[in-house]
Amino acid sequence: MASTMRLGIVDNDRFALIALTGFIKSQCPEITVEWSTDLPERAVNLCRSHATRPEIMLVDMSMGDPDGPTTMKQIRLRDDSIILIAMTSFTIDEYRDDARDAGAQAIVGKGDTTQIIEALQFCPTGDFSKARHLPPEQIFSSAQESFRLLASRKPTGFELLNDTENSMIDMCRRGLSSQQIADRIGVAASTVDTHLNRAAKKLGAHNRIELVSMWMEHKARGH
Repeated sequence: MASTMRLGIVDNDRFALIALTGFIKSQCPEITVEWSTDLPERAVNLCRSHATRPEIMLVDMSMGDPDGPTTMKQIRLRDDSIILIAMTSFTIDEYRDDARDAGAQAIVGKGDTTQIIEALQFCPTGDFSKARHLPPEQIFSSAQESFRLLASRKPTGFELLNDTENSMIDMCRRGLSSQQIADRIGVAASTVDTHLNRAAKKLGAHNRIELVSMWMEHKARGH
């Protein structure tokens, strides 16, 4: 009997996570769902451990903090073999480029079960070009090639900032305090501080002033 491939799934929608896990178990006997989680940071940690590292990852693109592209990039920058399949409930066009740039091998519609199953079935060979229901524009480089591409870009930390962190840094640039930012977006000031502290850690900034200064210099270079 052929060995099965181990799959990890991350999606912050718990109901979708349960439904997707059950569906894959019933439709893909060649795939073993090793684990599923609604916490992106936990997914990244599970991918780093030899004991829990899957061979395939299904990653929802529109998660909160960190989002799907950031999660995939954190995995890909440290691993050149896990097959990353992005999935989205929005239009493919909205997330296709982000998925490709984050190191994914393909992107599928979250509600398109045919695409999901077909993508998983072609993972053993890694050749998605023969998949009948995956258009060429939804297929990207191999895991090894995407790893090399990301590594060659000399990561600076800015590519790990998510939309929330970028937005908050921009508001800091305009002179808003944590409380003022919190009032604008409807969260607690402590939540704003947590986001900004994470952003500072990603860039290696020692304080908020340095964080904003580094961010402004990066933007001034046209990034």
